[in-house]
Amino acid sequence: MFKRQEVVKYPRRIRTSPEHRRYLANWNAARREKWKLAAVNVLTNGEGTCRGCGQGDLDVLTFDHIENNGKEHRKDVPTSSFLWWLIKNDYPDGFQVLCANCNLKKEVIRRRKNRESYVC
Repeated sequence: MFKRQEVVKYPRRIRTSPEHRRYLANWNAARREKWKLAAVNVLTNGEGTCRGCGQGDLDVLTFDHIENNGKEHRKDVPTSSFLWWLIKNDYPDGFQVLCANCNLKKEVIRRRKNRESYVC
């Protein structure tokens, strides 16, 4: 039989302390940044820049569905685990790296095209 000390690595008072929560938040942020940098480098062949304008700031780079099927994809893969899914599935085709401005511009152009093709 296991002793409680062996089963629980950290006592409850440590796991719920503000210091421990801060530590976990920092650890998770660093892990996400590392995963994002890896994914950006793989999808851009090591350049690490936006496909549209060449912006290289990691804070503004986003992953874009080339075929505009992000809505359907988000039903299967939650946004919070998208980076992990991308890495786990060996960076499948159909994604590109865009900065936030280029990503928004692509969406505006797509909506404008749909609106113009709609005839009353």
